[in-house]
Amino acid sequence: MHPSGHNWEGENLKSVVCDHRQVPSNEHGSRDVDFVLGDGEALNREHPRTFEIPSREERERLKPGDLVKLLFEILRPEPEGPFAERMWVEVTEIVGDGYVGSLDNDPQVIRSVRPGGRIEFLPHHVIAIWDDGV
Repeated sequence: MHPSGHNWEGENLKSVVCDHRQVPSNEHGSRDVDFVLGDGEALNREHPRTFEIPSREERERLKPGDLVKLLFEILRPEPEGPFAERMWVEVTEIVGDGYVGSLDNDPQVIRSVRPGGRIEFLPHHVIAIWDDGV
């Protein structure tokens, strides 16, 4: 289990995949969001010794209940602020080649998604998989 132990309830987000990133929209179809999901595979290719990610096989065999870390890149970061937030998402469904999950963190900078918010993602977005040692 994730160390936060939270069961979040939050807004329901839908998502569309755009190139290698994911641009969410809210339940009314608005794309007034402040993040895109980062491509963990691309970052790993650029920085293989300092940005390690799970194997493709591990990222493709996730199941409901698994916790994964995704990189939420801020679209318009403040000059003195962070450019991204790394947050945990609990996998809730497998959909085609991708996943649907529920945000298991409380964002510090990002405002367009809340704890419990629906996140759709693909294996290349996964930068870590929670291992509770079992």
